[in-house]
Amino acid sequence: MKKIALILLSAAILLSLCACGEKAPEASPAPSEEAAEESTIVIEAPPAEDAAPLSQVLDSINENTQVGTAGSSLRAVQSAAMLMDWCAETGLDTEQVRAAAAKWLSALAEADKAELEMKLELVDTMCLELIHKDGSSLLQDAGVESSAYPWDDAAYEKYTAVLDALGAEQG
Repeated sequence: MKKIALILLSAAILLSLCACGEKAPEASPAPSEEAAEESTIVIEAPPAEDAAPLSQVLDSINENTQVGTAGSSLRAVQSAAMLMDWCAETGLDTEQVRAAAAKWLSALAEADKAELEMKLELVDTMCLELIHKDGSSLLQDAGVESSAYPWDDAAYEKYTAVLDALGAEQG
């Protein structure tokens, strides 16, 4: 009886978390030829050199990752995917990534660094699950559509350089 109650409670929590996530855009009907001629817009992914600065990614992780709260693991998955996607898309080499992360950390208040370390530990745990297991279902549960998953070794090297520069323990 306890197992059934636990399963139902877990399902209710998961569904409530899914309800709070972003909705996927609905598929629109195919435009007619006239409409296509009137508004032809080509959206291309930015080149690697134009990737968002690492500081924006780290600010987002610091703001959105919470430790010990409901949904913290799914938020950590989102943060891990965002950081790994950035690492996969950036044109910076490992040393440049390490320097950018160290520069960001130097601007952070001392009081916030201990909390950041706990957040990064959770993000690293989720990143390792994404890499060493089939992370596609975990990404889906967290509502993430990664542009670069599965990530290559070069992206993971840059990811570890970020964590090294930030002084985070790695699993």
